[in-house]
Amino acid sequence: MSLTWPEHIFTIASGSKASDHYFGLYNTLIFLWLDPYESDDVILAPEKHEFHSIYFIVYTKKYRPLLMMNVENDVSTQGRFKADAQMRQKYDTLLTRCPLPRLWGFSFVGTWLRVYCGDVTTGNVTPPSEDDLEQAWNIDLLSPEGFARVNEIIKLVRDDAGL
Repeated sequence: MSLTWPEHIFTIASGSKASDHYFGLYNTLIFLWLDPYESDDVILAPEKHEFHSIYFIVYTKKYRPLLMMNVENDVSTQGRFKADAQMRQKYDTLLTRCPLPRLWGFSFVGTWLRVYCGDVTTGNVTPPSEDDLEQAWNIDLLSPEGFARVNEIIKLVRDDAGL
């Protein structure tokens, strides 16, 4: 088993950083994690939110959310506040419809990751809302830690969903 991303991911990420446009990178990654063409059990639904951000939501065939991902191209502090607010709004909308015990969410600001987790039973979302979001995206997706954390969560989602 590999301990890092395939080389083409680093190539795409390099181009994304140069252009400040990360949607292609994350579209490629979601197919690596949960190939919706390989499984009849999931539907990938990109949802454009606004110019600088997009959601990728993985649903069951009955449109029940399994995983959500927000990509924010604006890496400024304002972009981080916006990304956090958008994730919490999506949790308000989707958490009660999730068929799994937890609804995991990835928030990416550039290539920096913040992991969210919503408990379906209690309705609690972690991490809690906080005022200082400047350091909240503290995992570099392209690092070994980022690779391990994302793959750990993808495995949990796949196992819980029986994929």
